[in-house]
Amino acid sequence: MKIISTLFVFILSTVSFSQNIGVNGLYSMYSNNPDGLAFNVEYENNISTNLEYLFNASFFYHDYDSATNDFINIPIGAGLRYYFLRDAISPYISAEGNISYFSNTEFGSSNISESGEIVETYTYESATYSKIIFGFGLSIGTKITLSSKLDLNLGGKFGAFNENSANYFSYYIGLYYNL
Repeated sequence: MKIISTLFVFILSTVSFSQNIGVNGLYSMYSNNPDGLAFNVEYENNISTNLEYLFNASFFYHDYDSATNDFINIPIGAGLRYYFLRDAISPYISAEGNISYFSNTEFGSSNISESGEIVETYTYESATYSKIIFGFGLSIGTKITLSSKLDLNLGGKFGAFNENSANYFSYYIGLYYNL
């Protein structure tokens, strides 16, 4: 019985519904940190004609002043995407829950001098904190059909976390391959 139910779920998830995988480039603006570039990978699977579930993972690294600070944010999310229209241009909204690895490192520096002249500058790590944070994301965008297997994805996303410095808004552009 277990083999039959596993086979049924496999056939249902791979044959009945459209699946997509996409890669997006992002320009991100953080609430307490400078802007930066990032990327994400998404997987989508249709539940119905206009509704999909999605999984995504992103990577944000900002070295906004190598002498003083840098941070990493790696959110992983799961959610739903609703398409208002399924045509050559398909506008959508998305909502997702996220768990994220967030790390912020602050640097300090000191100078070694001989008779008032700087001989060497040392940079050292003065404080680092890393934590797992939770949040959600809301997106609005559109997919534009380029071919039967390829879509262009354009949109914006707001991400909010229980750590204020991790909140962001991103513009994104990407390509999706229809499996």
